[in-house]
Amino acid sequence: MNVATSCLAALVCALFNGWLATTSAYGVYAASMVQPEIREEPRWDLQESGVGDDLKDVTFLSPTLGWAVGSNNTIIKTTDGGATWQRQLERREGGPEFREVTMVNENEGWVGSRGELLYTANGGQSWRPSTRTGISGDLGNGSVVGRSRFQLFVPADRTSPALARTDDGGNSWIPVASSLPFGNNVAYIHFIDGQRGWMTGVTQLIPPVYGLARTEDGGATWRMVDQRTNQSGRLQFVNPTTGWVLGEDGTTILATTDGGTTWERQFTNFERNQALTDLHFVNEPVGHVLSSSGGTPKFR
Repeated sequence: MNVATSCLAALVCALFNGWLATTSAYGVYAASMVQPEIREEPRWDLQESGVGDDLKDVTFLSPTLGWAVGSNNTIIKTTDGGATWQRQLERREGGPEFREVTMVNENEGWVGSRGELLYTANGGQSWRPSTRTGISGDLGNGSVVGRSRFQLFVPADRTSPALARTDDGGNSWIPVASSLPFGNNVAYIHFIDGQRGWMTGVTQLIPPVYGLARTEDGGATWRMVDQRTNQSGRLQFVNPTTGWVLGEDGTTILATTDGGTTWERQFTNFERNQALTDLHFVNEPVGHVLSSSGGTPKFR
C-alpha cells in the first residue's frame, strides 16, 4: 500500500509551539494507524510533542516518520505519526534555535540554525557539524537535492548573500553565485534538481513586494517571476511541474501544476492574521503546514 492509498486523501499536519495538529479529509490517523474515523468534513486534532520549546520547522518522510526542530537545541523525531516524539539531542537552554530540518531519506538529513549546520547519516542518532572552509557569514536557507545541498551564506555586513553547494555532507563547498536577486533580502531557496531552482525574497519597490525568481543553470543566473508570496517565502516542488508557495497571508497557499508559469489559490480556512511559516509535501496529495499562532493555538 502506498502513501497516498494509506492516507486516503491529503494528510495535513501543523506544529504550534510544542503541539502537533493532524487532519485528513476522510479520517484521522492515530498512533496505532488503526481503522480511521470516517467523516465528511476535515478536522484538526491536537497531539502533544512532549517539549515546551518553540518549534520552527517540521518534515515527514511518510505519514508515520517525521522530525521537528526548534529552540534550545531541540531536534525531535516521531515514528508513529506524531502521537509521541523523542529528543535526538539533549536540550540546552540558550542553545541553537534550529529553523530548518530536511531529511533526504530515513538516514540522511540536515538541521540548520543561523550559525550552525548539522548533518546526520544515521537517522539522527548522531549529528556532526558541517565545515565552512572558505565561506564566511551567517547561514541562510538551504535546499537539498539527493546528496547535494545548496546553501545561502549571509555576510556580516548584510550585503548580497552568496550561494554555495556541497556534494559530500558539508565536508567541502563549491561557490555557485555571489550575486542574487532581491539583494540582501533573499528569504528562501528550493531546488527541484541540480539545475532548476526557485528563490523568494523582497523586492526593492516601495512598498516592498514579496516575490519569486527561478534558475535553470544550477543557481548561476536567476530571472524574476510575476507572483506575490508570503513574507516567510516558503515553497516546495515535488516534481518539475507541481509545487506550492505560501500566499500573502494565513488564508492562502498558492499552487502550480505547470512549473510555476501560473499559480492558483488554495484556501486554508485559517484566519488572515494567523501566520503560516512552513509547508512540506511528501508527494502530490500528502502535505504538511506549519503555523505559529503566537499564543493559544487555533485550529480549523
